Amino acid sequence: AIVLIILAAIFAGVVASILYINFKNELRNSLRHRLENITALAGLQQNGDDLLKVQVEGDESFQKIREQNLKIRKADSELRFVYTMRKDAQGIYFIVDAGLPNETGYSPFGKRYEEPSPTLVENFDSMKSTLIEPDFYTDEYGTFLSGYTPIFSSDGKRVGVLGVDISANTIRTQERAFLIRLVVIYLFALVLLVFAGLLSANYLAKPIIGLRDMTNKISKGEFNSRITNIPHTRELAELAFDFNAMTENLSTLINDLEQRVQERTAGLTKKTDQLRAASYIARQTSEAQDLTSLLDIVVNLLTDQFGFYHAGIFLLNETGEEAILQTASSEGGKRMVEKGHSLTVGTQGIVGYAAAQKKVRIALDVGFDAVFFNNPDLPLTRSEVALPLLVRNKV
Repeated sequence: AIVLIILAAIFAGVVASILYINFKNELRNSLRHRLENITALAGLQQNGDDLLKVQVEGDESFQKIREQNLKIRKADSELRFVYTMRKDAQGIYFIVDAGLPNETGYSPFGKRYEEPSPTLVENFDSMKSTLIEPDFYTDEYGTFLSGYTPIFSSDGKRVGVLGVDISANTIRTQERAFLIRLVVIYLFALVLLVFAGLLSANYLAKPIIGLRDMTNKISKGEFNSRITNIPHTRELAELAFDFNAMTENLSTLINDLEQRVQERTAGLTKKTDQLRAASYIARQTSEAQDLTSLLDIVVNLLTDQFGFYHAGIFLLNETGEEAILQTASSEGGKRMVEKGHSLTVGTQGIVGYAAAQKKVRIALDVGFDAVFFNNPDLPLTRSEVALPLLVRNKV
């Protein structure tokens, strides 16, 4: 419930924030457009010739311009200042302010503009049309959104600039009112979200609790447990079916794993027995005093410890061209020793191959590597391995 409520509250907050930002941008763009129109119309009513005639505050041209700009200012309640300016070597100064001498922020004739905006300073001498500040600007008179338009004389010469200001408080009041409405709506919606979140969470939680209880049983090893009370919601019903299928597969997997463990344990046991047998053979052969005894011990121990049908050892003659069977563990092999059984190196059987190539060779009676063994002394042979015994890379 907490998660659902928080997510819904965050979503509603994001939507409200986007609405507020859009409203603020639209409000300011609308105000900029309106200010641009007002400034442009006010500029058309300016008489540049009268502006040039103003020499002191209160003269005839001064009064004429002030009365005209006062009408412009009173035409829109949101306008704060309407004023004309000129520029000399020392900077920008005020000519006529559409206000009264006792009014707050009134600028008398000839007063210097101490903190003009960078936009006004940069464009004062080159201004050809109405210009609006990109954003609010704060100077010694307050924070305003300002518009400027050039004033021309009858001969087309630019003789000054008209400024029109709208106070930032006007815009911020509207933004604040909209924000309060949004907050009230958001809080009301939040109450509904809490109520809806609790109902939704309770509806979703009951089947999930059933799933949780079932997982607890599975964790305790009860792999035959199944969910019988299928939820009504489609997603949770699918989850229940999947959970039952998972437990079925898990039960099968565990049984397979147990079987594999048993098989691998048996394989490890076999390898351990083989290593133990090899170690035993090594200890026994180390006690042999002569070559004949050593060879007999090796073949017999190999047969006994590893369960081979036959084991034999060949030694190469002095020329290295023949491998002569020296000793064998099986009865058939012993008869072969008595008959002086030998194989030509490199041409006869896998023994000859191993002696010539110095590589282990295995022959099986299966697949593409099938070898048919036709030795009357070893009639039960079905597979054979030959291992070269090397000393300094010599067989």
